[in-house]
Amino acid sequence: MNICFCSSAMIAGGAEKVIASLANYFVKLGHKVTILMVAGTKKESFYTLSEDINLIALCEGKKKASRPIKRVILLRKALKSLNPDIAISFLYHASIYSYFALLGTRIPLLVSERNNPKKVPSNFLIRLLRNYVFKNASGIVFQLDEAKQYFNGKYRRGEVISNPVILNYHPVDSLISRKKKIIYVGSDKKEKNRKLLYDVFSIFYKNNPDYILEVYGIDSFDADKEHLKKNGIVDSVKYCGFVENWHALAFDATAFILTSDFEGMPNALLEAHTLGIPCISTDCPPGGPREILENGDGGILVGVGDAKKMAMELERLAADIKLQRKFSKKGMDNRTKYNVEAIGDKWLALIEEIIKNKISTKG
Repeated sequence: MNICFCSSAMIAGGAEKVIASLANYFVKLGHKVTILMVAGTKKESFYTLSEDINLIALCEGKKKASRPIKRVILLRKALKSLNPDIAISFLYHASIYSYFALLGTRIPLLVSERNNPKKVPSNFLIRLLRNYVFKNASGIVFQLDEAKQYFNGKYRRGEVISNPVILNYHPVDSLISRKKKIIYVGSDKKEKNRKLLYDVFSIFYKNNPDYILEVYGIDSFDADKEHLKKNGIVDSVKYCGFVENWHALAFDATAFILTSDFEGMPNALLEAHTLGIPCISTDCPPGGPREILENGDGGILVGVGDAKKMAMELERLAADIKLQRKFSKKGMDNRTKYNVEAIGDKWLALIEEIIKNKISTKG
């Protein structure tokens, strides 16, 4: 099949990581794969891509390319030239661009919901436009049942498919001796709630001063410096920047922590869980951590924003080696469930169904 992914860019993000994983898997199976970066100005990807994947930055060297209508025109021209069997868009802005670019063509559009649809996008009018696009697209992939329920059946074909996991490191022993460090992986988006992260660690640190907090995905602590000083943890937080292969550096941590107010299905939590790191997370909507940590049986879930409770649970986890080993084994046992072959084949089955039944995009 000739498959075309549409994304804003291939930066260090959860949706982009899933695109890279699926694209590499599809091309490995012999499919022709193109990634069109709607807002991309450079032909580059943070995540490693097969040399057989055609990566195109639509805005490279183009004037006025930031204008929405210009991006739709560029995308339409590229899609008509590539003539894929199907276009797959990730994130609402790329989905909106792709929908209008494909109007009047026979190319089906499969869109993918990657966040909490109640919260993102925050703009009410854009949310209405997103809902219209999703209603008329050929199909939708949801990460979670709760996200699917939000749309209340107002779509043509919907499927819940989890994120795939590709680990760059594969520890097999859940009984390893763990280092006194807590791991956080995430961006600087507001909903990630780093303030809660530092509040939790500062409470935990008072009784556990020999622990450090390692933060991946953020280059420096400039934006957080005052908060770190206020909490007395400025010398106990290490910023590790953007690291694609953080697995080998963090696999032996005492715990992985996620403090988000809302998420889709958090890749970092899923990777940490299957890597075997004991995990503690906010039970944030629309239910990604709850799905990954199996309602608390595979990790610890805490109410959103509850710093004291999360710190207390983190302290309990750090002191309980048996609990660490239980969660570690649970995560390792879930690797097969989330591997790219299992998840990629679910995508391919849906793609083939849409193409076979000629479910084109409605105007």
